Amino acid sequence: MKKLITVLAGACLLAAQSFASLVSVDFSMDTLGPKSNGFQSGSTALMSFNDTVGSDLLLYSGIESGFQNSLVSNTDFDQSGLEFVAASQIFGLSMRFGNDLGTGNAILTAFNGMTQVAQSTVAFNGNSVSDQSISVAFAGGFNRAVLVYDNGTPGGRAELVTGIQFETVPEPMTMTVLALGALAAHRRRHKKA
Repeated sequence: MKKLITVLAGACLLAAQSFASLVSVDFSMDTLGPKSNGFQSGSTALMSFNDTVGSDLLLYSGIESGFQNSLVSNTDFDQSGLEFVAASQIFGLSMRFGNDLGTGNAILTAFNGMTQVAQSTVAFNGNSVSDQSISVAFAGGFNRAVLVYDNGTPGGRAELVTGIQFETVPEPMTMTVLALGALAAHRRRHKKA
């Protein structure tokens, strides 16, 4: 029985990853201008955004984003970052970033609650255009991530992102149904034997 439970748990984890769906955040229908912490794009209610220090978010369209609507932690005099808060657990998060003139790194850190579970670092290419990507993934799932730019100077640079995508974890009820189905198939197989 212990072996069966272990096999079912592993099968559920694999099934959860195979049933994960990719969600895109599309800012094109959102109005440009200042946004409050907790801002959600009209394209999905599954993720909200915050400035980690203060509330200085801006939906912007300019040369750095290829004139596509992008989310910016507007000023970075307070050394803030851009926080992504998922409505439920997610497996992965990716985005394009810009406003990376000069040298430094984009650092994307994933958290499950307050516990850090993964981190990714990408060096600036220094052209300021949002033509670089950064992503973070964790098989156990996470519900929050923070992007910061580290260029070694006080004040730093304002984080600018577009093309945000994330993989959702199936609802717990879906996993329960999968587990019950696997258990029923196992019992049926052993009854015939």
